[in-house]
Amino acid sequence: MNSATDETKGFSMPNKCFLYMFKLFCLIFIRLLPGCTDSGPSPDKPTYPNAHLLISTGELAKRLDDFVVIDTRPADKYVAGHIPGAINLERRSFVIWEGSTTKGMLLPYDQLAAVLGEKGITRETSIVVYDDVPVSRGSAGWFFWMLEVLGNQNIRLLNGGWDTWRNEGRTVQTSPNTLTPTEFNPSINPDILVDRNYIATNLDNKDVVLVDTRTFEEYIGWILHAEARGGHIPGAVHLPYKSVFDTNNQVLDYEKLHELLEVEGLSAKKQIIGYSTAGVRSGFLYFLGRLMGFDRIANYDGSIWNWAAGDTSTYPMDKMKNHQALVYPAWVESLIKGEKPPTYSGNGYAVLFTSWEARYKENRTDYIGTPYETGHIPGALFMDTYSIENGPNSEFGDGYENAFEANVKPIGELQKFFGDLGIRKDMTVVVYAHDEISMMTAGRVAWALILAGVNDVRILNGNYSAWIEYGGVIETKPNSLPAVDFGDDPGNLQWLATTQEVAAVVSGDDTEAVIADDRSWDEFAGSSNSYYHYFHELGRIPSARWIGDWDTLTSPDHQSVRVHPEVITDWTRLGFSSEKKMLFYCGTGWRSGLYTFYAYLLGWPAANYDGGWFAWSTGDHPREIGHPEILLHAGDLKELIDKKNGGKPLVIVETGWGPAGESYAGGHIPGAIWVNTDEIEYDCFNARNDWPVDAGEPACFDRSTNPEEDAAKGLGPDDTLPRNWWNLYPDHHLLSAIAYMGIHKDTTVVVTADNPSAAARLAWTLLYSGVSDVRLLDGGKQAWKAAGFQLQTTGNQRTPIDCFDPDNPNRTQVIHPEYKVDIPFVRKVVNGEVPNAALVDIRTWDEYIGKSTPYSYIPTSGRIPDAIWGLAGSESSGMEDYLNQDGTFRSPSDIYTFWVSQGITSDKYLSFYCGTAWRSSLTWLYAYLIGYPRISNFDSSWFEWSMGEGSAYNGDDPVLNPIVDDYPDLP
Repeated sequence: MNSATDETKGFSMPNKCFLYMFKLFCLIFIRLLPGCTDSGPSPDKPTYPNAHLLISTGELAKRLDDFVVIDTRPADKYVAGHIPGAINLERRSFVIWEGSTTKGMLLPYDQLAAVLGEKGITRETSIVVYDDVPVSRGSAGWFFWMLEVLGNQNIRLLNGGWDTWRNEGRTVQTSPNTLTPTEFNPSINPDILVDRNYIATNLDNKDVVLVDTRTFEEYIGWILHAEARGGHIPGAVHLPYKSVFDTNNQVLDYEKLHELLEVEGLSAKKQIIGYSTAGVRSGFLYFLGRLMGFDRIANYDGSIWNWAAGDTSTYPMDKMKNHQALVYPAWVESLIKGEKPPTYSGNGYAVLFTSWEARYKENRTDYIGTPYETGHIPGALFMDTYSIENGPNSEFGDGYENAFEANVKPIGELQKFFGDLGIRKDMTVVVYAHDEISMMTAGRVAWALILAGVNDVRILNGNYSAWIEYGGVIETKPNSLPAVDFGDDPGNLQWLATTQEVAAVVSGDDTEAVIADDRSWDEFAGSSNSYYHYFHELGRIPSARWIGDWDTLTSPDHQSVRVHPEVITDWTRLGFSSEKKMLFYCGTGWRSGLYTFYAYLLGWPAANYDGGWFAWSTGDHPREIGHPEILLHAGDLKELIDKKNGGKPLVIVETGWGPAGESYAGGHIPGAIWVNTDEIEYDCFNARNDWPVDAGEPACFDRSTNPEEDAAKGLGPDDTLPRNWWNLYPDHHLLSAIAYMGIHKDTTVVVTADNPSAAARLAWTLLYSGVSDVRLLDGGKQAWKAAGFQLQTTGNQRTPIDCFDPDNPNRTQVIHPEYKVDIPFVRKVVNGEVPNAALVDIRTWDEYIGKSTPYSYIPTSGRIPDAIWGLAGSESSGMEDYLNQDGTFRSPSDIYTFWVSQGITSDKYLSFYCGTAWRSSLTWLYAYLIGYPRISNFDSSWFEWSMGEGSAYNGDDPVLNPIVDDYPDLP
């Protein structure tokens, strides 16, 4: 019995535990939308804490005489047109341009002050700085930072800069402006400027967040600005300069900017240090931090120019191992212009436009009806993806409409096809696509090229969208290359996994590889085959671990990939590493092709199981499947009721401890009966003529059932049973009790309760007994009411039946005894006698470490040795780590992610326990829902383990039920 029932009985909780929550990592992507306008923020919307630092063009136009306006663009642009009255200051006048470690850094403070004084600026001058947002790389933000380093606190930044001023048609001046020279007396603020030694000593400081504001290409390893080394400072998050602006080149509004920064872990609680190439783009990050009210924000002066020039051991850098395989538009432009961009061998190249959008046609070469027809990169060849794949599988139909087996062709056929396109194995091949799944399409073809033996395969990150955004030239004429001999090569078969190789992992014969399922969660859990209309088998390959849908690799528009530290963090959390070869699979090898290519980018061993779930599920192979159907939504229950469950028996149960009370009487699901949890479990069962019973020490709570409920189990008023620690009744009593509810093994049962753990306790019991169709109403009665359905207030009588199993009326044992384990089994786990088994503790953190004993009748504290903490809630009556605020189940994919990070994995024999197996029943149902193959509920749980036979509390010698009572740190 869960402690929630203590409250029902009226027993007070001796302690309330502190809330310890494990934060589940997720990936949130921001879509940039138009932001600030001259009208300013709406009064009912939150705005920047230091909104006065950002001035609109409209306000500046009215107050030009109140400020010295500084145009930070190059002099030639300033002369061509500027804001009236603005003076021009170029960054080059304020930095050092010599030295391997000093290039780009601020001049000495006295020299900076001299230059500013000569330009007519004092430390008290009220200033507005601006630049041209798309190309200045944040020079206005850099000037804002430099002036605050020197002590000026009267600076504002023009939102949208020159671009907004010009686009709004405001007055433009072309004649230059100067101010009378004066004296600038600096007051240095050293806290907003850091050097590389400070960063080097704080690389592992969780209170410090490093932020790389450069482009994706620079971050992953490309050298674009003569850096001594490529890559980023280890641990730095990536927040590119351009991401903080809306489509009008204005700073994102407060809510969007707050969300963007929060996702990357940037807040006023942390010390934030930005860097870029020389500190310019990160100077703008400094301004944003000030705008958002961050007191601990600094800029790394000199940035990567300075860092990369240092020794590699003191100043390490991280980069994607094969970053050269992700190219950018300027690199492609250089290639097609006949130049030799970095990392290009000079052995010839092909730019390959690939598309899947036309109907299937064997070795298709025409491009009619594809995006290639309307525009492509100059010189690009057209390639239909179906040209590298096998045709329709006759077993499933003659055409694409019915079935399609999308495995790539044998190596020899691939090589001939690529040779006919004009591709040799020693050439550089750049792949891109133009469709809604461009990165998946490009990844599929890039993987096939590597498989065929092409030595140098690249993908244009961002695909055609990036080329258009860059302003690249497009053409519409078709292109071709003369057919060539591909070259003698056996291909790279290590990148292709066969069914036999996958089967070896499933059987345990291969322990050096791991199967990675990159389908959607619903596909993994067995609730759908969302991508396919031509096969319908549900489930997953046994032992496969979910790695997330391909969306987790890409940007929201599917045109580019995410930076590698984020992906590595996700993969590591889900139990993958570079130590074991990853065998990726999806439905037919497309999504897994992209995953395999990404592993190639990382330098991790991997292969694509190209047949995927289609090949595995249509063969004679074992499979695992979850039970997502166990969670029933209110609308689905309404349909079951209205359609009378298709004529099959249906019983709706509301449950809780004790007789039906106000909650049931005040309203329940129409047709629902009440079931007292004491009908399936008990602590003490004494003869009724012996009541009241001395509770004893520890307290012994007697039955709350009525005589009819007891008689249904074959127990009379004079019967007694041994103390049971809130465990289930023995099987023969339990099955009779369930039959008395009107339930047999083929009944559809829908369970609901005010306490979700109570509902889970009964649902698990029914499944253990052998009821084949058990559902939980997700969110309970509140969800029913929220859906607009009415509750019933008149009670419903149950319809008892003769036996639980109509096929075996004399059954006295449950059908699924493997769902429950007992103390002798747990002792074997603790003693290491059960291979690959684990105990999972589903209690509060304080209970787990032995700090709290929230049950009035369980005085012992601690945990079972070697038990893994599996979360629960803030107190023994709560399960908020598993449930949303409205009582609905949290996303199973979130729970799965946390479990795997804790070592609660599907390859283990998992036994869940809590205080009296109520909370652990709920987590067992989660594991059942997900499809963990070997799971059980330790029914005795902590109550009997710590106090019953074999325990120290019971005075047994030797003690057979050991406990651990310590105070470890939170994981």
